[in-house]
Amino acid sequence: MDLAYCQDNECADQLAKEAITKGDAFFLSKPLSYLKSKIRSAALSIWQDNWDNGEISRRTHDIVPKVSNKAIGWNREELMFVTGHGPFPSYLQRFNLRTHDNCSCGEKGDPLHYATKCRFTLLAFPNSYGVT
Repeated sequence: MDLAYCQDNECADQLAKEAITKGDAFFLSKPLSYLKSKIRSAALSIWQDNWDNGEISRRTHDIVPKVSNKAIGWNREELMFVTGHGPFPSYLQRFNLRTHDNCSCGEKGDPLHYATKCRFTLLAFPNSYGVT
């Protein structure tokens, strides 16, 4: 073990012992639960501000505009659709796994295209999209 590390550790131990045996006691004017709640609220507010004003994941922001510590409960397919991370030409091209990002119909192959515009998807699932 490094000598400097041991000396630093011993110094830290000594300071920790002094902190609990010397000095004046102080009392918080609010309960710890109140302080935790305020910190949590401030952190969520900062996170929301960053999410609202960020430059990436705008499509995901449109679908999930409010940040939360609670799980959304989406399945794998829903997550791939919302994030665009999946077997979509637009995603595969980003990682040079495809030479282009076009769908078989010629338009950009992203999740929104397959769900709303692609004639092949609409023909395969006509009732799901109001096509009869």
